[in-house]
Amino acid sequence: MKFRLQNLFTSTFGVGNALFLSRIVPRWLGYPLANFIADRISSFRNALPVRAVRANQWVVSGEKLNAMELDSLARRVYRYKARALYDYYHDLGKIHKVLDRVRFSPIMETHLERMYRAEEGTMLVIPHVGNFDEAGQALAVKGLRFQILSYPNPSAGYRWENRLRKLVGMEITPMSLESMRMAKRRLQSGGVVLTGMDRPLEETNYWPRFFGRPAPVPVAYIRMALQTRVPVVVIGVFTQPGSTLLVDASEKIEMTPHPDREQEIIQNAEKVLRVAEEMILRAPEEWVMFYPVWPETLQQVP
Repeated sequence: MKFRLQNLFTSTFGVGNALFLSRIVPRWLGYPLANFIADRISSFRNALPVRAVRANQWVVSGEKLNAMELDSLARRVYRYKARALYDYYHDLGKIHKVLDRVRFSPIMETHLERMYRAEEGTMLVIPHVGNFDEAGQALAVKGLRFQILSYPNPSAGYRWENRLRKLVGMEITPMSLESMRMAKRRLQSGGVVLTGMDRPLEETNYWPRFFGRPAPVPVAYIRMALQTRVPVVVIGVFTQPGSTLLVDASEKIEMTPHPDREQEIIQNAEKVLRVAEEMILRAPEEWVMFYPVWPETLQQVP
């Protein structure tokens, strides 16, 4: 059965229906409904996004999980994503509710104070862990001004999502030559740029090791941090008791120059990816990555 799950959460139809339902359905009903929808989706084991989740989780587990364990974990990943979407759309634009739900770790608070003062530019990178959209909304509400470099050539659904993000104060710029130039200028003037770090690229010349395997993950942020001489900070968003969110962060990761350009990119990317690995391992069921980070494993996973 051909079932295009890849765009279910990001198509115009999917985003529109999720937004409508989340705004009108109370939380006591929203979560069970989200779980029901997620269970139906994750039951399509042959669909590419479900296969990708299973393969990604297999690698994260150290290639130890069996088929039944992967099925269960994939279901939990889809449940988490569905509930996270519900929470984000339900609270969209409700400033007090967002601030009540989102907390910041001490180290993240320290980074925020430094970024408010614009002492130096900061490249924030985030793996797809937790409800990162709601965390971004909270950062904007707290007055942090930052440019988000998003995936290039977004689909209609992604464009709609980006418009929603702009409504709550986030500055979204799909990756292009112009947006990259804007980001460099911002970093050089002490500003903040945020981008994802774990969605695999269709074409790339760099395959840094991630969870022990070469992966076609982005490295443009590494190149930008090296060129502007700014540190990289990895952010993770984790669900806490009571459905609150904790935004945690790494220490500043300084880029290390290397005479060989390719080695310079790879070594610095792997340094950042090791920190991202630790964050993903804290809550693997909250790593909502529906694209195969290691494409070869699609044929290897139980």
